[in-house]
Amino acid sequence: MYSTEFKRNLEEIKKTKQFSIKHLQYFMDEFSDRFWKALRKVLEKGVKKYVFKPSNRIAWIVIGNTRDYLILSDLYCPCEDFYVKVVIKKTVKMCYHLLAKILADSLDFYDEILIEDERYDNLMRDWKQF
Repeated sequence: MYSTEFKRNLEEIKKTKQFSIKHLQYFMDEFSDRFWKALRKVLEKGVKKYVFKPSNRIAWIVIGNTRDYLILSDLYCPCEDFYVKVVIKKTVKMCYHLLAKILADSLDFYDEILIEDERYDNLMRDWKQF
């Protein structure tokens, strides 16, 4: 699904935990304003990794402007932008929420929240509610 160049840039970022000028240029060219919104969301700690214990199930949440978005498998976000521009019109590769999750994971820059398995069903119901 993702290009070789996209994957290579993410691997380099994951290794060094930082952006080079080359990485910034690549992401600006590929995602323009979505990149800046995603990076701002990462820097503001708007990406949350919920780790449920003891199962170690993981849920990634990106805090949006109007609600929280449950990101699934680096492939799907339930926001309107993803649905309209990625799925239907195919004019962009991903929404900024999905890009923020991917960048935060590559940089190891997110809030990790440890939580009991007993809360999993209720939280998933809340996140999928919209």
